[in-house]
Amino acid sequence: MAESMKSLTCIVFTSPRYITLIVLLTVSLFAVQPAHSQLLPAAPKKPVVEEKKPAPKPVVQPKKVVQSPAVKKDTVDQKPVVNIKIPESTKVSNVVETVPSALEFTEEFNNNLNGWYSKSDENHDFKIVNGKYRFASLKDNANWYVANPIDLNTEKDFSLSVVAQWQDGIENNRFGIQFCSDRTGENFMFFGVSANGNYIIADFKGGKWYPMKDWTQSEQVNKKYVPNLLTIKKEGKFITYYVNNQMIFSMPFEGGYGRSFGFRLNDKQTVEFDHLEIKGTRYLIPAKEGLVIANPLLNDPFNVNTGWPMYVDGDKNIYVDDGKLQLTGIHNNKSFSTVRSFPIDLNGSFSISAKLNWVSGVSDSPFGLAFGADLIKNANIYFGITTKGYYALWMNTNREYTEVIPWTTSSSIKQGSAENEIELRKIGKDLEIYINGKMVDKINCPPLYSNFFGPRISGAQRVDFDDFIVREFK
Repeated sequence: MAESMKSLTCIVFTSPRYITLIVLLTVSLFAVQPAHSQLLPAAPKKPVVEEKKPAPKPVVQPKKVVQSPAVKKDTVDQKPVVNIKIPESTKVSNVVETVPSALEFTEEFNNNLNGWYSKSDENHDFKIVNGKYRFASLKDNANWYVANPIDLNTEKDFSLSVVAQWQDGIENNRFGIQFCSDRTGENFMFFGVSANGNYIIADFKGGKWYPMKDWTQSEQVNKKYVPNLLTIKKEGKFITYYVNNQMIFSMPFEGGYGRSFGFRLNDKQTVEFDHLEIKGTRYLIPAKEGLVIANPLLNDPFNVNTGWPMYVDGDKNIYVDDGKLQLTGIHNNKSFSTVRSFPIDLNGSFSISAKLNWVSGVSDSPFGLAFGADLIKNANIYFGITTKGYYALWMNTNREYTEVIPWTTSSSIKQGSAENEIELRKIGKDLEIYINGKMVDKINCPPLYSNFFGPRISGAQRVDFDDFIVREFK
């Protein structure tokens, strides 16, 4: 019953009370930024450094405080500073954590670094303005929601709250918190109020509303323009609801439907949300070598566009189609990426990974992942492979590249149009590079400029990306 159109999915269903049109807005927790065109030399057609030779030493950040690491333009005469590569068998033991860490997510909407959906047309106007996230439904009987994945362990105690302030429109329909939602938004829990002083608590499952507490008039609910503080607390086996710090309902908690959280409103009205807080315990799962990783901040199979910048111009084509994020370069002398920001501690431990499939074009230009990017300084770290079995790593600032790992052959790379899986795993101060499940290199991690990550290619070629995953290690 759903038809995908880029980042919008429309679903029509019939409830016991009325016919409702829901427009599900697929969003991301992460900010969207434009792609950048840059130059990068092609891979050598013959081996330059064999796989067993030492890896070069990364550029070391100066001890003095500077805005960005100093880099030099690559030239034919420039030689990388080399160092002995750490053996692949080396174990990392100083980052293992056996106890899940606390989660505290706060959003004041002073900016959109967390990438909340922002768009306007004749049907709706969603944007961050004056420190508020404004939801404006401009169409009768339309239902809207925006929900983002949060790595919250709902089996543990948790709380979430938000300030919701009605601005105009109808006064007898819902607005509030959508929580414990699956990623499709088709099954979720809801706690909301109306501008005429009512509240409702309900589940939506299988296309139907199931009220846990149907519409109830309450003096605790502020009417019209007066803001309401909505709070939900899960303690032990019970979940309790509060309006303006007054408890109004409590019931057994049945587990919810997922780990996405956000906002919803029905019908033609405008509401502003502010001071979103989510507290609890991170959802953690076991990983390799005793590490513990958080529920992925993003696990994108590219079934729809979840917020990646799309471009079709004379230099590049970037779009989601047929379950892939397709990047196509038009010119051999340009590189470009599409990146988003992630709320990651760059001094901590995390990984980014993706599946890459070369489709057509030049065979000696790299394609891979850009990470630690700063779009203002036009800087990033770029790891790429080629269809002929090479990999390399560069630091890039203002289109000037410093080679960190020179072109290196690896039998782990599947050549030609075969699919390759790349994972860049930062563990403490180290950067581990995995290709198709095997660690092929390990170096001291170069200084990261910022928290933007995404696919990147160079030259006139087409590469399809799939299963882009970002995880934090704890």
